[in-house]
Amino acid sequence: MSIDKSTVIAFDMDGVLIDSKSSIFNALNSALEIFGIRKIESANGDLIGLPLVEMLKSASKYQLNDDQLKAAMQRFRTFNSEYGPQEVKPYENIPRVLETLSQRFKLVVVTSKLQTAASDLLHSLDLHKHFFGTFGIQKDGENEPKKSILKRAQSSVDSVCCNDTKFLALIGDRSTDVNAAREFNIKAVGALWGYGDEKELQDADILLTEPMDLLKIF
Repeated sequence: MSIDKSTVIAFDMDGVLIDSKSSIFNALNSALEIFGIRKIESANGDLIGLPLVEMLKSASKYQLNDDQLKAAMQRFRTFNSEYGPQEVKPYENIPRVLETLSQRFKLVVVTSKLQTAASDLLHSLDLHKHFFGTFGIQKDGENEPKKSILKRAQSSVDSVCCNDTKFLALIGDRSTDVNAAREFNIKAVGALWGYGDEKELQDADILLTEPMDLLKIF
């Protein structure tokens, strides 16, 4: 395939680039523990992909008030910052795939994680070098739609590249990723190696079973 550095491919993070389930649930349970709320089982994968504040509300069954939510978010961040990098790992072949694709296209990360936390984690895993930028929630506790984050990513890329870029696809593992891609008028690529199943991703333009499949379509 020819090199086309004017074309941008966007990646979700959790469930696409990295397997972070253990890290997320350990931090989540650490945050809930201070309020005596029983542990959440990691089988409850529906929580992954939500902004942190929504994850905590759902996991606590909406028992926490605003002050408690702030304390829980702080506990989550502290725990995840200390232990997260040790518990998170890239999916098999993701570094190889990113290395190849980054030579052909501009790559960005578009995530519902806090942007600073996502950037720090990518640096700790040495994946940041493959991406033009990382875009996520800008302020802890906010709930920004992924379409809005995509718009911000495009504005950032265009500001550097003089508006001479085209977003091609969003690779994600949840229905929110598929919906955001459709709203943004780009291709939705469903990553079945992540946390969403085939039923959840049925409206994607294409479904892939493993990261190496990305090299077959791009």
